[in-house]
Amino acid sequence: MTSTKTKELEQRLKRIRKLDKEIKGLDLEIQYLDDGLFTRSTLTTTKVKGGTRADMADRYNKQIERKEELRRKIDRLLAERAEIADLIDLLDDPIHRMVLRLFFINGMRVDEVGEVLGGYCDSQVFYLRRKGLASLAKLV
Repeated sequence: MTSTKTKELEQRLKRIRKLDKEIKGLDLEIQYLDDGLFTRSTLTTTKVKGGTRADMADRYNKQIERKEELRRKIDRLLAERAEIADLIDLLDDPIHRMVLRLFFINGMRVDEVGEVLGGYCDSQVFYLRRKGLASLAKLV
């Protein structure tokens, strides 16, 4: 039972990386829209046929609405990410908290985590990760 709960918790923590990628993609889309909105000048000396200004205004309004929708989506994803990350803070052991944060929030590899911890070998890091996940699974 605990093993299943631990695996479910690990999958939930791994979701942070997926959320980070999705947030980054949405942010890039906002940047793309910004580039499209502000690279063309809205002032022109040439005559414009009737309705073209209205079409341009509609297009800009749609882009602005899309950016607002993307920002709301990013806010929801950030809230979900924070909720998942806050689970780690439930642990009493600071080493377990650190290891889980380095793995799941910072996305570090085993060797990088071992280096941050002061030269721990891979098996020690995996042990701390497994113990941290098991402890956290008992709390949630």
